[in-house]
Amino acid sequence: MLRQVVTRFAELDLSPATVSDQEMGREYEELVRRFTEASPESAAEHTSPQDVSALTARLLLGPDAAALTAPGPSITVYDPCCGTGGMISAVEGFLREVGNSAVPLVSGQEINSQTYATARSLRMMRGADPTGILHGDVLSDDRHRGETFDYLLAAPPNGLAWKRQHDEVAREATELGFEGRFGAGLPRINDSSLLFVQHLVAHMRPTDMGGARAAIVFTGSSLQSGGAGSGDSEIRRWLVDNDLLEGVVALPTHLLWNISIPMYVWLLSNRKSTQLQGKVVALDARRHSATLRKPLDRKRHYLTDQHIREIVDRYEVACGVASEGDRELGAEGAALLLDAGDLVYQEVTIDWPLRQHFAVSADVVADVESSRMMTRFDQAPALLRALRELTGETWPTWAAFEGAFSTALKNAGLPTELPRSLWDRVRKAVAVSDAGGEVQVDSRGRTLPDPELAHTVRVPLGQDVEEFVQREIVPEPPDARPDLSSIKIGCALPQAPFIIGGPGTGFGSLATVARRVRRWLSQGATEGMPLLSGSDLQIAATAADLSEAPETAQGLAVCTGGDVVGLAGNWRLLPADFGDAVTQLTVLRPLGNSGRALCEWLRTRAGEEGGLHARVSMNSQVPVELIKDAEFNSLLLDLDGGKEALARTTSRILPNVFRDPQADLDEMRRTAKASAYEARIIGELVQPLGDPVWRAEWSYPYHMAALARQYRIATTLAQRKDALLKLAESVARCVGVLALAVRIHRRQSFEDALRGPFKKGGGATFWTWQSQISDLVKDGPIPELPELEGALDPDGVFTLLNQLRGMRNDSSHASRVQPEHELEREVQALEPVVVATLESVGWLSGLHWDLVDTCAYTGNGGFTLIGRRLRGSHPDWETFERPYPGTLDPNRIYVQGPSSAEPLALWPIARAEVCTECDARELFLLHRITRDNGAITSRCGRDHELPRHGA
Repeated sequence: MLRQVVTRFAELDLSPATVSDQEMGREYEELVRRFTEASPESAAEHTSPQDVSALTARLLLGPDAAALTAPGPSITVYDPCCGTGGMISAVEGFLREVGNSAVPLVSGQEINSQTYATARSLRMMRGADPTGILHGDVLSDDRHRGETFDYLLAAPPNGLAWKRQHDEVAREATELGFEGRFGAGLPRINDSSLLFVQHLVAHMRPTDMGGARAAIVFTGSSLQSGGAGSGDSEIRRWLVDNDLLEGVVALPTHLLWNISIPMYVWLLSNRKSTQLQGKVVALDARRHSATLRKPLDRKRHYLTDQHIREIVDRYEVACGVASEGDRELGAEGAALLLDAGDLVYQEVTIDWPLRQHFAVSADVVADVESSRMMTRFDQAPALLRALRELTGETWPTWAAFEGAFSTALKNAGLPTELPRSLWDRVRKAVAVSDAGGEVQVDSRGRTLPDPELAHTVRVPLGQDVEEFVQREIVPEPPDARPDLSSIKIGCALPQAPFIIGGPGTGFGSLATVARRVRRWLSQGATEGMPLLSGSDLQIAATAADLSEAPETAQGLAVCTGGDVVGLAGNWRLLPADFGDAVTQLTVLRPLGNSGRALCEWLRTRAGEEGGLHARVSMNSQVPVELIKDAEFNSLLLDLDGGKEALARTTSRILPNVFRDPQADLDEMRRTAKASAYEARIIGELVQPLGDPVWRAEWSYPYHMAALARQYRIATTLAQRKDALLKLAESVARCVGVLALAVRIHRRQSFEDALRGPFKKGGGATFWTWQSQISDLVKDGPIPELPELEGALDPDGVFTLLNQLRGMRNDSSHASRVQPEHELEREVQALEPVVVATLESVGWLSGLHWDLVDTCAYTGNGGFTLIGRRLRGSHPDWETFERPYPGTLDPNRIYVQGPSSAEPLALWPIARAEVCTECDARELFLLHRITRDNGAITSRCGRDHELPRHGA
């Protein structure tokens, strides 16, 4: 069999000229994946795909590319969990690409004997030295002990427990400390990731010998796992304190075959540049991926060469070793530079006073009777008899109950001087938590904290804890106090999108605006209480609509009106009159805010890929400033009202077809058929809300809307391309006309300096309108039309129009008939940019282009405007009539948006006239100006020209 297999392979032409190294690598990777799938490999163990390996290698070596191209000695490379050598191969490939002719000295270690053998075999087949690849468990048996390297990289097993290696690792940590590998501390036993970090640092070449850089691929848990003072936190703090952490890059989900969660690349360095000292680069690259046409196990996304270049370029810009055109550090999509000190924090417990009243019930008596203490008390029956006499009574203070119970004990023939432990047991049984109850104190008069209300808060290092609590948490509730004896120092890295809270940022931890309700009820205590489940969360009007909690339900917390309740992306602010219920969902009780903005934030962030996970962390960064802003919350109240109205309307139009169980089957069929027709109509009506092109057709200015419709109904690739190019130019023309109108308004005339660009060539071009936008925005604030102020932002309309103009100029549409595949490629490239451009000017849908026919005096100091307007892509003019406090010139077009102070006149650059070619009233926009007599020629959306007229 082996002979036959080898013979068949020998017959194939697999030379580099026929099968490139990349193609061969992909085929090998697919074989490895299939064997991995068939092997009993745990989810923690994985083989890094070629794209992830390539990115990791480029992030590691890219910042040093200039130095690596210069002649010099061979560099040393090390991978402590090298697998089949994919990461090492990626490093060698990068070195060949930059022209480094020196052969790198490669070392590695692999725990799996078969994988180790494969790695050595591959190196031998490539003519490389395999002796640096050694076999063994790197955590308990470091085969390269004492060696240091220039570049180190690894993709260790994700979340793999190290219980098997515990004794050897703990011994090294205890006996050798920082002379060994694990002096910074030991992480949780169920995740060895941070042990591999320390291992890499131990093998980095010392700074006085040139230093080293390292890259390691992790899941997000290593960023924040473990609270303050834990081993995980201490290891991260050690990295930050020693300025070893250079950067963190967040990758997309579903990049690996057997893991779907987001991955992160950590970059370590002991030779950081001056620009990066005391800083940490944070790059969010979660959206830089393409989707596989057919998923490979859990791998659904992959990184193209372009994605890899973009990610590495942005990282290098942050490192100060590359420039990226106009992109600046901190701009949209760029990397962030975080202060390393901001990653270290103080963790403190916030206490609230224990408030209680006291009551005796049959359950209380049964509770006391069941305690072990009563079995050792000789006079237990008499005590229980005394307690039963008080059943049904309630006391507001402990002193009042103590007096009543003492009297009952005397009546039962018992002394009031019971053992202290017995008094404490009775007190625990009769105490009832009560937000308005008596504040409880200990025997020395000190206020007792309520253990059920206590929660921890992270305070920025260097800030006074008491001042922070007073500023961020008090005055609501006013009796919150920090337990200064509980302060611990911790260190955590933010997850993407790398939000760091602090003074001036508007962000802070979730714990400053809400408290997690942890009052778990026993099975007996939940009897008869309504149960709020995830399926009921969004539909139950009150707790009365819920079914009772089952007797077997466990781990239930109490929720009530005003609480924010949910899990993952499903959150709801319970109405004030909701009532009390129990739930297994997370319950957050707002502190000093209505909870509406908090609820909206949790819905949004949890719904994002790689955002908040099912178990929300109280240390998550939230927009505290907005959450506490009453005006902002009121706006969200209006938004929620609109959503609820839409839901109610839809439910009435599309009722449940089984709403009448008494109806016969034929009637149900008729109902279903009628509802299906209604559903199709509703689908068409709401489609513009989700489709940017349809939304433009529905609500944008006519000369853009008509072209959006033209694109939507195009049937051939040539028609689609032509419509896209025209739609792109119409955006430039529309926004440019508005910009020019503002400039004319400011100068009170259409002066020669403004007319000049329109006297050149055959008329206004794409760039003519772009320059109008640019010139206006550069002049400063635009109170006449504030929406234009963001046009020059990195993601603004000007940048997108620049891109479209370049794509149009590069197109060969005017030179020859294009084949289908070229047209398809151009349409696929144009469409997302045009759509993004339409979305960038969404504010156009709020502008009214009004042709004023009459401005009539109403007799009470005001005026009425009567005229016509175009709405969307419909060519007919609609009449309008509305009050206006002043006068406007008739037979002129005006635009006004929600944020405009007053209407903006478009004369003489926009006119509504009857077109002589189509015999219909059309909207004409400025096209060119005759150089000799200054006559203006305008053009409508059909490319018909209006005869020349004076300004």
